[in-house]
This record gives sequence, structure tokens and C-alpha cells, in this order.
Amino acid sequence: SAPAARAPAPAAAPVKAQKKRGPRPSKARTPLSKLIVEAVGSSQSRRGVSTQAVKKVLLSRGVDVRALNTRINLALVRLVRKGVLKQVRGVGASGSFVLAKKTLEESSRPARRL
Repeated sequence: SAPAARAPAPAAAPVKAQKKRGPRPSKARTPLSKLIVEAVGSSQSRRGVSTQAVKKVLLSRGVDVRALNTRINLALVRLVRKGVLKQVRGVGASGSFVLAKKTLEESSRPARRL
């Protein structure tokens, strides 16, 4: 019997050249802390603004509250610790907040030494 004709080996798929990626364009975003201060400041209530109300305002401004929930809570606690917000009710990130006398810009600047 005749030897079986061998099929030619399939050609190897050409390796795709990797595209070089340039630096990613940064999205111009307002910092979360500024948005929170604006949300608390926009309220006229003397009793303060609850965490839930702050998140509602952020949601209306296009912030993905569900994805950034932890960051929002940490930002609230940080703003209270810095003295930008004052907590009138509750502990930690829960409760109600009002603006303190100190502004966000004052708290972010380092204190000048004489």
C-alpha cells in the first residue's frame, strides 16, 4: 500500500504586535470631599444633613454612590476630623453634619510657622 499523504502543518497564527499605549488622559473630576462640602453647604437646615441626604445629592450630581460608598463614608469622617464639617448627631460616618467655621481650603493648607 502507498504511504498516506501527510497534510501540511497549519501555519502558525501571526503574533499581533502590541499597540503602545500613551499616558491615559486624566478625567477632570471634582474631588469627592469638595462635592460633600458643597452638598452640606447647600442645605439650609440648622439640624444638619444626614449621610443619606448627602449621598442623594451626590447621586443627583452623577457620582456612582454605590461604587464609592466606602470612599464617601471615609471622606465624611476625614472632613469631621479636619474640622471642615461638624457632626451634630451620630458617630463615624452615620448621623448629621453641618459646615464648621473652617473651610476646606484652610484645612488643606499647612500651618505657617513663624
